[in-house]
Amino acid sequence: MLGMAILYALRGNLSIAIVAMVNHTAISQYNLSAEFTSSAKEEPCDWVDEEMQDAEDGELNWDSTYQAFILSGFFYGYLVGQIPGGILTERFHGKLVFGLGLLVTAIFTIVSPFTLWVSGELFFVTRLLEGLAESVTTPALQYMITRWAPLNERNRFSGMFSGNLLQN
Repeated sequence: MLGMAILYALRGNLSIAIVAMVNHTAISQYNLSAEFTSSAKEEPCDWVDEEMQDAEDGELNWDSTYQAFILSGFFYGYLVGQIPGGILTERFHGKLVFGLGLLVTAIFTIVSPFTLWVSGELFFVTRLLEGLAESVTTPALQYMITRWAPLNERNRFSGMFSGNLLQN
């Protein structure tokens, strides 16, 4: 369960950090108005401008489209690696695959700020590889539950997946 909590933290850390990384003054007032205005063409919320003025700007001039591109890199890798993760788990057993998936994901998370200094595209590739490394952990955990837990107690062992709730 602790391993799953760590993995969910590694997955979501960029979603939180990107707020401080992006230069908010690079985002035009038009985009802010379009984002925070409802379909009834109301005025944007008053707090948006005050919060943006009080916040220190990051060094990256990424618009919302590029931010979404960077954030999606992890999930593209995660999607692609599920089936290969299951095959690796059956061949090398769940404990090894889960541990290596956790380790490699942590290493890519540590390396990612340095790749960002090189280029945004290399940072995207790092996030893609991070998602690929983490994708093997879910099949590995499923494998461990099916192999280790008695048949009538497997529902109790599936509580390991609730490690993401430890963050809240």
